[in-house]
Amino acid sequence: MIIGDGSRPFDRDADTSVSGQVPVLETLMEHWGFESAHIVAHDIGGAVAQRFCIFHPERARTLTLIDTVSFDSWPSRRTNEQMKAGIDALIKKPDAEHRAHFREWLLSTVVHRDRFAVGALDIYLDLITGPVGQASLFQHQVAYYNHKHTSGITDRLAELGKIPVQILWGADDAWQVVDWAHKLHAAIPGSHLHVLPECGHFAMEDEPERISELVIVFIAGHPLVIPAHAGTQGP
Repeated sequence: MIIGDGSRPFDRDADTSVSGQVPVLETLMEHWGFESAHIVAHDIGGAVAQRFCIFHPERARTLTLIDTVSFDSWPSRRTNEQMKAGIDALIKKPDAEHRAHFREWLLSTVVHRDRFAVGALDIYLDLITGPVGQASLFQHQVAYYNHKHTSGITDRLAELGKIPVQILWGADDAWQVVDWAHKLHAAIPGSHLHVLPECGHFAMEDEPERISELVIVFIAGHPLVIPAHAGTQGP
């Protein structure tokens, strides 16, 4: 789910929590006609993916988790401090102040800051600023930050071993330190862990080619197996 850029729910009270997004993903797959899919998820999207794949393992061909939240690793102390101001106060902050704050915050997600600053940074900022994005960020994302959605499935993470799982992590992730990657790896039997050097939380921005390669190779190694009798007609 993309927060901002016109994608704000019509209903302000819509459940856009991690748990609330699981049926959204399931419905999207049904709408697109996908019986199953390769799931690739990052950050809080990884929490949605963990729950989806535990509750609907038959719909996941593979699962790739990239610098994801897990256990009780979130929200961060910095987020908790910010939230003390209250949702309404954060929504009403002047646009320029809000944008400058999150520009600095987003720059902390990468190692190669100069490259990010002249590249995709403004795209991220445009999604979470402005009259729609700023309010939607706090009302429909930050307000729902609660580790209960991941800590509540800690004792079920081993079930993810039923499907192929790989974990990709930036060695220099300042938001979700690499210790969480090792803990997640230990909790999921048969999972594969790749820790990328000189790479931060937004691993896709720091190492786009390497992340792409790892995802493509992993998916290619687990193609959809179609039964021999599928599509054939009896006598």
